[in-house]
Amino acid sequence: METYTVMKGDTLNFISYKTNVPVKQILELNNIKDKDCLYVGQNLKIKV
Repeated sequence: METYTVMKGDTLNFISYKTNVPVKQILELNNIKDKDCLYVGQNLKIKV
């Protein structure tokens, strides 16, 4: 498991594309209920 730190301008779709991890999986791994609720500096778990 790796960590991705959200940067200014990031969206879940961009993070998904960049990490090759589906948006749904990112949401589930990080217990995110609202996909529009990302913030700069947030650390997301990414399964590789």
